[in-house]
Amino acid sequence: MNLTTWLNDAEVGAEPSAEYASLSAGAGVWVRDSWHVRQMSGADRVEFLHKYCTQEVRVEPGRGVYGCILTIKGAMLGDLWVLVRDDDMLVVTPPAATEGLFKHLSRYALFDKVDLTDVSSERVVISVWGPTAQAALAAIGAPSPSGDAQLDHCTAQWEGSELVVARNDFAGLPGWDLIVLREGAVTLLNALADADAKPV
Repeated sequence: MNLTTWLNDAEVGAEPSAEYASLSAGAGVWVRDSWHVRQMSGADRVEFLHKYCTQEVRVEPGRGVYGCILTIKGAMLGDLWVLVRDDDMLVVTPPAATEGLFKHLSRYALFDKVDLTDVSSERVVISVWGPTAQAALAAIGAPSPSGDAQLDHCTAQWEGSELVVARNDFAGLPGWDLIVLREGAVTLLNALADADAKPV
C-alpha cells in the first residue's frame, strides 16, 4: 500500500467530532503530504540561511528554529521550520510559501557554498499532537530528542528507515513532527494507528 491509498482509506474529515476528541484527549496524526522538505548542505549553509532568515539559525545540532524569509524590502515570502543537524539542515515549508521562498534563496545561493536540495519526493512530514502523543511515540519505539524545547530533534533508524523526530507544539498541543522516508511512511502510520493515534 502506498501513502496516497493509506490517506484515502483513512477517510480524514469523515468524523470531525472523533478527530477533535483525539486531539483534545488522545493523539491525532496529521499527514502533511503537501508540505515541502529541503535539505541544505555545504560548508556555508548556516551562515547563508542566517543572512536571510528573521531568526538566529546559528544554533547547535539537535536544535531548531522557526522563522521567516523576507525580501530586501521587508516583504514576507514565507515561514519555515529549520532543523540543524551535524552535516546538514532540514527546512520544512508550507505549500503556499515554498516556491517563492526558495526561488528567492536560490538567487543568492550561487555566491555561497550551499546546496538547496528538494527532498519532498523522498520524505514526508507526519505530525502527532495531543495529550497522549508522546505515549504513542513511545509505544512504537520512536526516538525522543534529548531536549524539550521547541524544535529540539533527533535522527535515528526506525524499522530500517531514517526517522527524524522534532518537538513542535505548532497546534497549541503537545506534539512532534516526524520526517520519514516516504517508502516507510505507511509502516509508521500503521504503527501509530495501533498505538491509538487517529488520523485527523
